[in-house]
Amino acid sequence: MKTGIFYLLAAAAFSAGLTGCSFDEVSPTPEAQIHISAQIESLSKAPSLNDSGSGIFTSGDVFTLLAAGSKSQSAPMEYRVGNSTLYWKDIPVSESEGTVGFYACYPKQSLNAGNGFTFDVSQADEPDLLLAKTENVTVGTNDVVSLKFGHVMHRLVVNFTTEPSYISAGQLVLGCTAKSACTVDLVKGTVASTSKTAKFTASGATATFLLVPQNASDVTLEVQAGNDVKEVALNELVSSVDQLESGKQLTLDLTVKDGAIQLDNVTISGWGNQGTIDGEIIM
Repeated sequence: MKTGIFYLLAAAAFSAGLTGCSFDEVSPTPEAQIHISAQIESLSKAPSLNDSGSGIFTSGDVFTLLAAGSKSQSAPMEYRVGNSTLYWKDIPVSESEGTVGFYACYPKQSLNAGNGFTFDVSQADEPDLLLAKTENVTVGTNDVVSLKFGHVMHRLVVNFTTEPSYISAGQLVLGCTAKSACTVDLVKGTVASTSKTAKFTASGATATFLLVPQNASDVTLEVQAGNDVKEVALNELVSSVDQLESGKQLTLDLTVKDGAIQLDNVTISGWGNQGTIDGEIIM
């Protein structure tokens, strides 16, 4: 299977003024319709996922859509999958501008005047933020407009193995303290972490955290194995990884033994392979 799954969407109809956009009414005129296809990259969080992490949008899912030319742009639209339609006449971009770009994010967001928003992964109901854009679309084209959605967040996965004589994996608790919020420019596609931090907690043999892109030195792990507690900065574990990048997954394989936590394997995979490292943490 390729890296994404295409799902043909009917676009969202909105008022000619593009203010307070509503899709309750769909224009009966089929002329000059914009057809959009949305592609969700493998391992991206989506409303419907398989075991590999790839998925599709389903009818009723909503994302924010913006159309912008060199001189003008639409208001942000709530784009509802499966029951909405969008027409070129509703886009306030003239043919004299030549081309237009389409920009989208899932889940839907409220944009500020600069086409940006702040996203806090610790507060979001759906923390796996997706962005998509396609530019240089000819105004008035009948061609399908393709949007490719990808991860904004970095995914950190920690797998534990234990010696039964010491502790069972189910008794392990992992805390992860990291920057939790970022500012996003939807049109530029830029993401910048803020100073806000949060502590995320998971227990058991595997822990998965979605983190704002940030320096590895900004992330601290706290491993609790019974009465033994060890805190360590992520960059001390994986010295070759300076940045936790958007759309990539860092996997740590840790062995917990009496008196020590051993780092067996580190990989960045799924969204880009960057190698393997070994090491250990003394409790």
